[in-house]
Amino acid sequence: MKKIKSFILIYMCFLICLSLISCGDNDYSEKSIVFATNDSVSTFDPQLCKTSAEITIATNSFEGLLTKDKNGKIVNGMAQSYTVSDDKKVYTFKIREGMMWSDGETPLTAADFEFGIKRAVMKSTASPFASALYSIKNAEKINKGKAKLSSLGVKADSNTLTITLNKADEGFLETLTRPMCFPCNKEFFDSTSGKYGLSNKYIISNGAYSINYYNTDTKTVIIQNNEDYKGENSGIPKQITVNYSEEYEDIYSDFKSKEIDIGAIECGYLKSLDDIGNKSKFYYNTNYCLYLSKKLVAQNGVVLNKALSLDINKGSIEKNITDYYNAVDGIIPAVNILEGGAYRDTVGAVKMPEYNAKKAEKLLGSFDEAAKVLNELSIYYPKDDEKLALISNLIVQGWQKDLNLYINSLAEEQSVIISKIKSGEILMAIVPVSSDNNRAVSSFNSLKQFGIETVSEKTSAKKLFEKEQKLIDDGVIYPVLSIPTAVSYSENISGFSASSDGKIVDFRFIKKS
Repeated sequence: MKKIKSFILIYMCFLICLSLISCGDNDYSEKSIVFATNDSVSTFDPQLCKTSAEITIATNSFEGLLTKDKNGKIVNGMAQSYTVSDDKKVYTFKIREGMMWSDGETPLTAADFEFGIKRAVMKSTASPFASALYSIKNAEKINKGKAKLSSLGVKADSNTLTITLNKADEGFLETLTRPMCFPCNKEFFDSTSGKYGLSNKYIISNGAYSINYYNTDTKTVIIQNNEDYKGENSGIPKQITVNYSEEYEDIYSDFKSKEIDIGAIECGYLKSLDDIGNKSKFYYNTNYCLYLSKKLVAQNGVVLNKALSLDINKGSIEKNITDYYNAVDGIIPAVNILEGGAYRDTVGAVKMPEYNAKKAEKLLGSFDEAAKVLNELSIYYPKDDEKLALISNLIVQGWQKDLNLYINSLAEEQSVIISKIKSGEILMAIVPVSSDNNRAVSSFNSLKQFGIETVSEKTSAKKLFEKEQKLIDDGVIYPVLSIPTAVSYSENISGFSASSDGKIVDFRFIKKS
């Protein structure tokens, strides 16, 4: 498998070298970028893409009404201009004239955006991020099969698209830059007979790049400059090769052998990559928290989880958080968005329980009753993570020292931990809190798998903060640390850009010297 992929890369590099013969050293547009990720690719359909690799490919090969510049600022994309009503519920977009799809024959129209958004909210599409569009009039009802598609607040008329919301949504412009809002040409979609997006043959795009190669055996996707792109956000590199489903060890080896330029990587490899001149960016999109089930109840009826949370020495934990890890000030990751801005910046830090061994001991009630339950239990933490193992051990050591409790600290596969929490077999574990779409509400709702009540997508930052604080006050969730997504890139790369959670890489502005 590795030899086949290497052959493809050598061949593509050979073609690029031929084109460079007459070019200067600083002609960035003729450069080819190779990106590696351990994520998967199974569709190019923007309304269905879910993994970070799929979203990255869609974001670079399609362009929405709005897009982002190299600094992450929202700017006009396929919209020439737009207006917003005084009540911030009606958005009117004028589509640029002369825009084309990548087949070079099909004009891009407002109707393509209407069809794309309608596909995203249709129940039958099963778009993974349909809920992000619930602020659009009747979108939630349609997605749940309670209203007709024709009632959706999205209407195309000539080159104008009008979107009507249920209520003002400060984050709506950000939503419009995401794949589920990208256009879809109905005539081409129908012509694929259900195969839309399953290969480069069954997709046309309207962005800076088009999808030219897809090999499921070598797990390779190649996107190239879209010659039919007429917008204002052309890509600098001529070609991007995406190697997906790579093991981190392979990505590390490929960096050392100079076979890749950019890659998602585990933090443990970063020091060695720094030694060969690589640079790194960190995106703290996952918080790890200690989950303490409310089922931790002694025979005398005393609830034990709150007592245990009071006997966690946060200062001791923070002293042992080193390298690329961060202490956290809440359940929800700092980069998550709500109401158009970073959630944590809006609401501030939560109030953590003050370490108090004496109060914890008092809350345990009869020690014998508590010990019968707790000494038979273990804290579980995700396997193969030395930092989480250390944190778990620090917590149980504190309980042993202060409360004379002997609780084990055990490693297990993360999927097994989550499954056994659901079944009630595990009552204490260090678990991740994150979302696929970088939304604060989605991160909170990821706690549903632990029996915690979800909140509506319409929940305000204030209400969400209250829910977050209550879980901590009740001793159910204890935030521990944040482990970042790390993206490493070679020293000859500049202009690197990614989403605030690090999961979506924008290749358009990258320069390779």
